[in-house]
Amino acid sequence: MRVNAQTNDAQVWLGYEWNYKVWRNAYTHAKYQIRFTNNYSRIDYTFLDLGVDYDLTKSISITTAYVINMKNDIELGWIPRHQWYGNLIESVKFGKFKLSNREQFQSDIEDDVGIGGNWYFRNKTSLQYKLNKKISPFIYFEGYLRFGVRPPAEDFLNRTRYLAGIKYKVDKQNDLEAGFLLQRQVRRKQPDYVYALTITWGHSSK
Repeated sequence: MRVNAQTNDAQVWLGYEWNYKVWRNAYTHAKYQIRFTNNYSRIDYTFLDLGVDYDLTKSISITTAYVINMKNDIELGWIPRHQWYGNLIESVKFGKFKLSNREQFQSDIEDDVGIGGNWYFRNKTSLQYKLNKKISPFIYFEGYLRFGVRPPAEDFLNRTRYLAGIKYKVDKQNDLEAGFLLQRQVRRKQPDYVYALTITWGHSSK
């Protein structure tokens, strides 16, 4: 029986995102992220996200993708896990503000393989402000809702995330995002809190 008393953790999430226009309003993407956890002492998690995006209109887009992620279990070592997701993103601009909402359905596999797989609905709402041609600060909230067997101690929302950050446009094809994220999730009858610095480099060939 594994016992982990960690309830607060400082982390760093480093990512890279690549987008390429393949035909009219259709794009393909590749996203990679690696996470340093346990107060930056170990690499705990990494994923590769490969998908297709399509703009239905100027303000509505859809995405489908396959994700392979690797979980670094303390006892078992690196464990591969496979996911699929599909989402719908709606956005609207008013002045220098841009409001976006993403509704996503995602398959998942629990760390405890005895529990089996689950499905999640993830809703993410973000607000971005264009300060100038280069800098755009933003905030977002994201909630995870589990479909399937829910542990007795789990809240209605399996996980919640809050993030405040800044997007810097390096040039027409590259940008850099940096933010601070707070994540809350109930495990072992008590909440875990993650405080993460997130840094993502994005490259677009659209």
